[in-house]
Formats: sequence, structure tokens, C-alpha cells
Amino acid sequence: MNKKVILTVVLLLVVAGGGFFFLSSKTKNSSTSVSENNIAAVDTVAKEASPSSEPTIKPSSSPASAVVVKEFTIDGSNFSFVPKEIKVSKGDTVKITFKDLDGMHNLVVDGYNVKTNIIKGGTQDSITFLADKVGQFEYYCSVGNHKESGMVGAFIVE
Repeated sequence: MNKKVILTVVLLLVVAGGGFFFLSSKTKNSSTSVSENNIAAVDTVAKEASPSSEPTIKPSSSPASAVVVKEFTIDGSNFSFVPKEIKVSKGDTVKITFKDLDGMHNLVVDGYNVKTNIIKGGTQDSITFLADKVGQFEYYCSVGNHKESGMVGAFIVE
């Protein structure tokens, strides 16, 4: 009789343990697929973005934080920037990749205390910051008289 009781208890423990494992595994998988669906939706938006002058929206490394980064690429050459204007919304996290096509240049964003390194033609540098002030701010090259020579653009935060 004692063997039947022990066997019954062991069997119940195995069944209960298996059920617990199954349920916890199912809950974990369903929350993962929700996160993956959210990332896939954001990636779809990013892939549909137009050329480099338009923002590329990417999820952060932590899907739970839902931080969206608006990315821009600015090409710099003697003595101009393309594009000449960037618009974002207040609260956006902004990443600007500055590509120097020729000469020695940098990119400075007035009002935000951010700037790239001075780089040479054929290289690039990036800056990332929070657009937390509304207004129109100038971006420019601070090397020599490049700003005065027309190497300027407008960073607009609405």
C-alpha cells in the first residue's frame, strides 16, 4: 500500500511540474512574439523611409523602452550641406551622421552643444542627442571661414 501512495505522489509531482513548465514556457513565448511584432512594425516603417535626407526610424536596443531614433545623413563638401534643412518634433531622439565628401569639415548644431569631430574627405562621424528645445537652430561647419562661406543649414524642432 505504501508503494502505491509514493508512486501516486511522484506521478502527481511529475504532472504538476510538467504543467508548470508548459505554462511558463507558453507565457514567455507569447510575450516574446509581441515584442518581435512591435520591432517588425518599426522595422517596416524604417525600410519604407525615403532617401538619406529623410529620417530613418529605428527601435532602440531595448524594445521595452520604445525609444525611436530619427536618423539623418548630412553630406558636407566645399562649402555646402545636403540637405540644408532638417525637421523633427520636440522630444525626438536625433542621430545625425555627417559624411565629409571633400576637404576638412565638421558639423556643429547651435543651441544643443553637440558637434562632430573635424574629419577629412571620405570619412564620417555621428552625433546623437535629444531635441528638447523648440525653435530653429543653425547647423554649420566651424572650420576656418566655412560657415561664412555658406556651409550652414537649419535644424528645426517643432
